[in-house]
Amino acid sequence: MRVLHVPFGFFPSPVGGTEVYVLALAQELKSLGIDSVVAAPGTDNETYQWAGTRVCRFAGSARLTPSARYGQGDPVAAQQFGRILDEVLPDIVHFHALTASASVLAMAEARKRNIPLVLTYHTPTVSCLRGSMMKWGQQPCDGRMRARTCTACSLQGKGMSKAAASALALLPAPVLTLLGKALPAGSLATALQMPALVRLRHAATRQALRLCGVVVSVCTWVSAVLEANGVPADKICLSRQGVARATVRDAALIASPTVRQFSLARPLRLAYFGRVDSNKGIDVLATALTLDNTLPVALDIFGIRQGGEDDYWKRVAQQAGADGRLRLCEAVAADAVGGVMAEYDLVVIPSVWLETGPLVVYEATAAGVPVLASRLGGMAEIVEHDATGWLVPAGDPVAWLTALRAVIADPSRLARWRQQLQPPRTMHDAAIDMAGLYQRQLVAHLQRSVPV
Repeated sequence: MRVLHVPFGFFPSPVGGTEVYVLALAQELKSLGIDSVVAAPGTDNETYQWAGTRVCRFAGSARLTPSARYGQGDPVAAQQFGRILDEVLPDIVHFHALTASASVLAMAEARKRNIPLVLTYHTPTVSCLRGSMMKWGQQPCDGRMRARTCTACSLQGKGMSKAAASALALLPAPVLTLLGKALPAGSLATALQMPALVRLRHAATRQALRLCGVVVSVCTWVSAVLEANGVPADKICLSRQGVARATVRDAALIASPTVRQFSLARPLRLAYFGRVDSNKGIDVLATALTLDNTLPVALDIFGIRQGGEDDYWKRVAQQAGADGRLRLCEAVAADAVGGVMAEYDLVVIPSVWLETGPLVVYEATAAGVPVLASRLGGMAEIVEHDATGWLVPAGDPVAWLTALRAVIADPSRLARWRQQLQPPRTMHDAAIDMAGLYQRQLVAHLQRSVPV
């Protein structure tokens, strides 16, 4: 069996958890006798090997219309994707993203060739225009795709006041679209077209969910969102993320936890791993530290810079420059993350959006390091509060400061949390799930294809 995986991007470009997952999945599937090829959007059409996996990059249009970006996707990228399909001849195509390049049009190319489709919902961007699954940026959303609600929330996320965004969302979409197209390109023109663009995106998402024979959910809140949007329960497969088997440290090799008192000379060592992105909430934690400049902590930020967040990167850099307890560090290679994590007291995940994992929780657990995380999404499903880590109200610097003070005041918490950590799920476990899923999809596909 050969599977073609389609993520957001891929190595050696800056990557996130989805791409780390895809590479590990491809490697584990190989051990199960399943060949994997990665087809990822890129700036050029090229083919190369990465860590033993064949990678085909495909380029798209230099400039996209809003309707293509929000709707069915880039036709040029889809055409190039079709070329890859004809070269690779996969038995299954597994999408790990839904973007202008990894699009409905690309899915349609696979359907033209009668190839079964699978989609994994890795991030809220699959169905949420705001990209965070946080209504008004403040509270978890139920995820239902409702045109007016999502239009208002998206506009507010782009800087419009809640009242103005709500009023604009009530106006007729066709009239606003005509006005928007008549104006010079700019934020106002885009805002006026947003009601129509949201409807396009919702239609494209629903079409993608229909085209795929199964939708993989990596946590329970995603399953709930999919069902809320009409995806039948028997079409949803819950399969959580995992870590590479090589990164899981044997419990006997993890040093016995010792209780240490913290001071400015020996601070509480915190580490952040991931994208430097406004949804990740690094600024929330940095702000918390400014509320008490005597707090004995040291925060190392191992940040991945993917572009599109330059202003946020500068903001975090300024915060680090103003506080000697913060350091911006080079991103760590995926296969070295566990070893670096093991040097710290806590891994921090101050996200202000609904994570589906994130993968870093599993990586920290594998390294034997407790997690201090926002009480949101997948983190709240994985971290056991005051048992294997600590959950903090999201986006609240005061709450983060309180949590840090609690750990510093009672260092025995860290020792207790470390003792409670259990070896996490691995990508081999996830690969077994996917192998069974692929086999069932092929059998069902053959049964539909054979005339009665």
